[in-house]
Amino acid sequence: EPQGALQVSLSTEESPGEISRTVQVVLLDSFGFEIQPENDIEICFQVTSDTKKDETCLGFFNTENQQWECEDECLSEPNKNTLCGQTDHLTNFGLLLTGSGGADKCDSAGGIDQIILYLSIAFAACAIMAIIFIALSSYTPPMRAIILGAEANRIAKLRNSSSPTVDMQSAQ
Repeated sequence: EPQGALQVSLSTEESPGEISRTVQVVLLDSFGFEIQPENDIEICFQVTSDTKKDETCLGFFNTENQQWECEDECLSEPNKNTLCGQTDHLTNFGLLLTGSGGADKCDSAGGIDQIILYLSIAFAACAIMAIIFIALSSYTPPMRAIILGAEANRIAKLRNSSSPTVDMQSAQ
């Protein structure tokens, strides 16, 4: 029974923003029809030693809008002169300069750092709300009784109820 075929063709033209030649990758079924892979595949390119993977992405040519787009900005570097990216479809691929220095979003600790940031913000917001709640509620008598305690509350009531009055005529 005939098997499908993988066709790879290297372009001879260079496109703006590319740092590698483009490669057209086509997967054919046993009848010669183009099909897409069932799982992600890895496409690797040989690059010069001065190519920075954090400023590079695996790009593909979007035939709908006639523009190159980044498919994978988190490239792996199996050896010094090779960059590899993941894709779930086959078309024309090339390595593109992103100009973003995208190491932060590709760093495996990046997700943990974001979680810690969001938890810190949530904790700070809760602390501020608690302080505001306590400050505002200390002006109500029931909360003042809880905050001051029984004895301090009794003394405060005595002070408020027996304010000293001075009779100016008898003082003369």
